[in-house]
Amino acid sequence: MERGLTGHYVESICQAFIPDLLPPRPALALDGKLQGRINQAMLERIKAEKAKQKPAVTRRGGRKATVTS
Repeated sequence: MERGLTGHYVESICQAFIPDLLPPRPALALDGKLQGRINQAMLERIKAEKAKQKPAVTRRGGRKATVTS
């Protein structure tokens, strides 16, 4: 599979490769329903990650203790 050039070179003190910007062109066309589903999926993922974390409680003296259920 041949992709072609995915960026360009810039020369100043040294030569650097600058990749093309993302997302791809043309931009994705998301209708309201699909965008809503994507947003809902992102929120559910954040909730799941927060549920994995154990809450920390700060005691007097600045020490932390984890709360167990």
